[in-house]
Amino acid sequence: MNTNKNIELWVERDLTADFKRKRLPPAFEVDDDVNRLASVIASGRSPVITGPSGIGKTAIVYELIRRFQSDARFARLHKRRVVQVSIQRRQMALKPSDSVGPYFDSLVETLKQAWRPPVVFIRDLDLAYRYDLESALAALADCEKVTLIAEGSVEGVRYILEDTESLQRQFVTVEVEEPDLERTRRILNAWSGHQRASEDRSFAESALHESIALTHRFLGRDLMPRKVIDLLENTAANVSKDVTIESSHVIDRFCETHRTPRMLVDPRIPLDLDALRQEYRREIAGQPEAIDAVVEMIGVIKAGLSDLRRPMGVFLLVGGSGVGKTHLAHLVAKHLFASPERLVRINMADLCGGGDADRLFGSVNAEEPAARRGMLTMRILGHPFGVVLLDEFEKANTVVHDRFLQLIDEGAFINGDGEFVPCRSLIFIATSNAGALGNATPFGFKAGDAIGSAAKCALERSFRFELLNRFDRIIQFKSLDRSASRQIVESEVAKLGQRFGLIQRKLTLETDETVIDWIVEKSFDPEQGARAVRRAVERWLTTELARVIVQEFPPAKSRIRLTLKGDKPVANVALNDADGAVVKFAPATIASHTNHRGTSERAHSRSIAPAS
Repeated sequence: MNTNKNIELWVERDLTADFKRKRLPPAFEVDDDVNRLASVIASGRSPVITGPSGIGKTAIVYELIRRFQSDARFARLHKRRVVQVSIQRRQMALKPSDSVGPYFDSLVETLKQAWRPPVVFIRDLDLAYRYDLESALAALADCEKVTLIAEGSVEGVRYILEDTESLQRQFVTVEVEEPDLERTRRILNAWSGHQRASEDRSFAESALHESIALTHRFLGRDLMPRKVIDLLENTAANVSKDVTIESSHVIDRFCETHRTPRMLVDPRIPLDLDALRQEYRREIAGQPEAIDAVVEMIGVIKAGLSDLRRPMGVFLLVGGSGVGKTHLAHLVAKHLFASPERLVRINMADLCGGGDADRLFGSVNAEEPAARRGMLTMRILGHPFGVVLLDEFEKANTVVHDRFLQLIDEGAFINGDGEFVPCRSLIFIATSNAGALGNATPFGFKAGDAIGSAAKCALERSFRFELLNRFDRIIQFKSLDRSASRQIVESEVAKLGQRFGLIQRKLTLETDETVIDWIVEKSFDPEQGARAVRRAVERWLTTELARVIVQEFPPAKSRIRLTLKGDKPVANVALNDADGAVVKFAPATIASHTNHRGTSERAHSRSIAPAS
C-alpha cells in the first residue's frame, strides 16, 4: 500500500493545517500542563494526558501544538506535520468482522519506515487495551524518529501501562484534574476576551457568573470548563450576534435545553414555599410531615444551599402500601424538574441476589459495555438531573445497600467500566414497607435525632445503621384515615373530569357529594390505601361514565351528572341551551333523573369543566 495513503486512512484531523487556517482554538490557564507535556517530549519519551471527559485534555494538547512553532524546545519539530488519529474511528470504518489490529500494525510499520514521519496524536489511547494493540504501540513508541502524544481515560491508560512493562518505560502519564471554581472563572474571562476579539461576540460578566452557577449546581455529571463553555456557546447560537449576552439569556437557554422550571433556577423569581406546600397537600393526603420535608429540600435547592458534595436529596420513605410514597416521588419530579419523565424508577426487589450489586453498578468482568457500566449508569444517562426512585429498597441484597454508602457520601460512584459517575444533581428517594407502623407518629431523623424504639428496631432489622445514618431524612407515612381517603376520592374524580374523552367531546362532569361518600365507604381500606380508592373510582365511576358516552352520544357542551340510584352510581346526560340552563335530559336517563330529582337537587354536586 502507498505509504502516504496508509497514513491518511488513519488521519482524523490534520492539526498543522488547522493551525495555519486558525482553526486550532487556544486554551487558557494551562501553562503548567503544557510545560509538563513539553518536558516529557524533550526527554525523548511519550506523554499521555489522562483525566475525565470535559476538563480540557484535548484543548491542552492543541495548545501544545500551537506552541510547537515558537518554543525552542521543539526546534526539531518546527516543520513536522502533526496529525490526530483515532483507534475507534478506524475500527468503525472497517467491516464488523474485521479487527483493527492488523491495520494498526501496518500503520506502525509505515511510520517507522517514513523518512520524516508526522507527529502523531492518538486521542483514544485507552482503546489499545480493548483491541490488544499494546505490542505494536510499544514498537512505535520505541522508534526514535516518531514523536507520540496521546490522550485517554485514567482507568484505560492504567490497564495498558500495567499490562505491558515496555510501555511503562516509554509513556509518561500526565494526569489533569477538573479546575476549581476560581480557575474556571479565570478560564472563562480569557475565553470571553478571545471570543470578543476573534468572533466579535460579547459576554457580560453576569452571563459568565450565571453559567458557572447553573452548571455547578445542576450539571454535576459533566465537568468544568467544558460544561460551562457548552452552555455559553449554546446560548450565543440562539442570540443575535450584535447582542451582548446577559445572565437572562443564559437562564433562558438553560431552562429550554434542560426543561427546567425557571422558578427553580432564576434567583430573581421568588418561590412561595407555603403555596407549594398547599399544592402538595392537595395531591398527597394525610402526610403533612413528608410534604414538609420535601418542600424544605426544594427551598434549600432554590436558595443554592445544597451540599454539592452529595446528591441534592436522599430520602427513605417508610410506610404501608398505597399511602403515597411513590406518588410523592412523582410529584417531586413533576414540580421540581417540570416533567414526571425525570423520574427513573428501579425496582430493588429485582436485586436480591449477592451478585446483583454488579448488575446495578456494573461488572468489571462483563463483556458487554452496558453490563460493565451497570444498570444505574445506563438508566440515568440523559438525565443530568432528576429523581431516582429506589422502590422496595429493603428487598435488595445487603451488598447492594453497601454500594450506596459511597454514592451518598461522595455524590458519585465508580462503575464496572472504571467510569466516575457523578450523582450530585440527582435526588434519591428510597421506599420501603419495613418499619410500617400503622398510625404511629411520623418521624424523620438525622444524626442525633430521637426516634421511637419500635420504629427504629423495625428499620434496623432491614438496614444497617451505617446506611440509615446516610439518609437526609427518614419519613414514616401514616395509614390513611377516612378524611384522607375522601381527599383522594375528590382528587381522583377531578382527574377523571379532565380525561381526554371528555375534553375531546367538550363534556362537563358533575358529581354529587353522595357519590363521593359512597366511593369512600366502598373503598376505605387502611391496608390498601390510595390504590383501593383508585380501583373503586375506575370500577364504579369510569365505567358508568363510559357507558353513557358510547351509548347516548351526548352532544358537545353537555353536562354529565353522577348521582346515586339505589346503591349504585349512575350517569345522566343534560343538554344546555345558549344561556346554560338545562332544557332536557337524554331520553335513556329521564326516568333515572325523575326518580332522584329531589335527592339530586338537595345534594351538593361538584362540577369539573373540561380544559379549554
